[in-house]
Amino acid sequence: MKWKGLNRCILCAALVVALVMVMMVVPVTALGRQYLNTKMQDIQQLQSEYGYLTIDSFPTGAEIWVDNVDEGITPKTYHDLPLNTGPHSVVLKLSGYQDSTSPVTIYSGQTTPLFVNLIPLSSNPSNPSGLGGALQISTIPSGASAYVDNAYMGPTPLTVQALTTGPHTVVLKLSGYQDSTPTVTIYSQTTTPLFVNLIPLSSNPSNPSGLGGALQISSTPSGATIYIDGMSQGTTPATISGLSAGSHTVKLTKNGYVDYSTTSFVTGGQTTPLDVQLVQGQGGSTSTTGDLSITSQPTGASINIDGWDKGNTPQTLSNIKVGTHTLTLKLAGYTDWSSSIEVIGGQTNPVSVTLIQNQQGGGVGGYGSIAIQSNPSNANVYLDGQPSGTTPLTIPSVNPGTHTILLTLQGYNDTSRTVDVATGSQNQISVDLQSRSKVPGFEAILAVFSIIGLVLCRMLRRREE
Repeated sequence: MKWKGLNRCILCAALVVALVMVMMVVPVTALGRQYLNTKMQDIQQLQSEYGYLTIDSFPTGAEIWVDNVDEGITPKTYHDLPLNTGPHSVVLKLSGYQDSTSPVTIYSGQTTPLFVNLIPLSSNPSNPSGLGGALQISTIPSGASAYVDNAYMGPTPLTVQALTTGPHTVVLKLSGYQDSTPTVTIYSQTTTPLFVNLIPLSSNPSNPSGLGGALQISSTPSGATIYIDGMSQGTTPATISGLSAGSHTVKLTKNGYVDYSTTSFVTGGQTTPLDVQLVQGQGGSTSTTGDLSITSQPTGASINIDGWDKGNTPQTLSNIKVGTHTLTLKLAGYTDWSSSIEVIGGQTNPVSVTLIQNQQGGGVGGYGSIAIQSNPSNANVYLDGQPSGTTPLTIPSVNPGTHTILLTLQGYNDTSRTVDVATGSQNQISVDLQSRSKVPGFEAILAVFSIIGLVLCRMLRRREE
C-alpha cells in the first residue's frame, strides 16, 4: 500500500509539473504577443498623427515660433521638431532682420524642410515691404553647396525664402563635379524651381571639357510639371541645367490640360528656350495621391522617401501624397542617389535610376566582392548595418577588411555572418535561415513529460497488479 501510494504521488507530481509549465509558457506567450500588438498599434497611431519639421536660416540663431509657441533657435535638425499633421505658421525672428513668416504643411510620418534667407532691415530701399519670392534648388547628386549672389545658403536640396524680385546668380559646388552657375529670375510671392544635373569632371571622353547645356522651359499657364527623359524636374517656369548635349524628351503635365510632349536638342554650353501653350482638356486629375514605380540598375537598392524607408527596388509605392518628395536610393558599393520627385494625382510616376559604382578608396582591383544566397531567398541583406538589397545578391566594391553580414526575413530568425574581404577576392556566403518558433523548445518539453507520464502510469499498473 505504501508503494502504491508513493507511485500515485510521483505520478501526480509529474502531471502537476507538466501542467504548471504548460500554463506558464502558453499564457505568457499569448500575453506577450498581445502586448507587442498593442504597442505596435500605438506606434502606428503616433506615426499617423505626427510629422516633422526641420528649420534652418541664414544667418543662423533666429528665434523659431511655430503657431505662436517658442521652439528654440535655428537650426533645428531631423526629428527635433515633431508637429501634428496639417497647416502651421512658422515665424523666424532675429535682431537686425525682418521677421519672416512661412506657412508650412506637415504630412503624416514625413519630414518637411524649411530654409529661410533672412532680410536685413532697410536692406532694399526700393522694396521696403520686403516682399519677394523663393527659390527651390535641387541637384543630382544632392549635397551640393548652394550660393545665391555669393552668399552661402546650405546644401541641396533646399528652398531659399524671401529673395528680392529680379535676376539672381546661383553657384553650385560639389567635389568631383563641375561648378554650375545658372542665372534665375525671382517673381514676387512665387517659388521658382531650379533643377541642376551636375556634370562629373571629365566624365565624357567625347566632350573632355564636360560642357553641358540647359533647357529654359516656360508654359502658359505656368505651374506645369516638367519631365525630362522621364525624370521629374520641377514646375514651369524653370531652367534645367547640366543636361548632356543631344536630344532629350520633354513632357509637361498640368491638371485640367492635355499632356504636352516633344523632343528638344541641347547644345553644349548653351541654353535652349522652350515655350509651350498648354491646351485645356479633360486629361487632368483631382486625385490627392499618386503612385511611384521605382526601378534601379542594379536592383536591390534601399528606397527612402522623405526620411522613411520603403523597401527595396524594384517596387511600386501606392497612395503617395501629391506634391514634391525627396527620394533617395542606396546600395552598398554604389554612390547614393537622391532627387526631388513630383507625384501627380491619379497617375503612376515612373522613376528609373542607374546607380554609379563607387570609385573611391583605390584603383582597379582595390576592392573585393561578396555573393550572398539564402534559403529561402528574398531575405534583406545588411552590410555593416547598411541595407544592401535582397538575396540572391552580389555586393561589389567592398573595401578590404572584416565586415558583418546580417540577413533578416519575416518568420525567420535573424542570421549574422562575419566575412574577411581581401583585395580582388570573391567571397561566397550561403545561409539556411531557421524558421522562428513561437515558443522555442515547447514541443520538446511536452514530449518529455508525456513519456514520463506514460512510464509512471505503466509502473503504477504493474504494482497494483
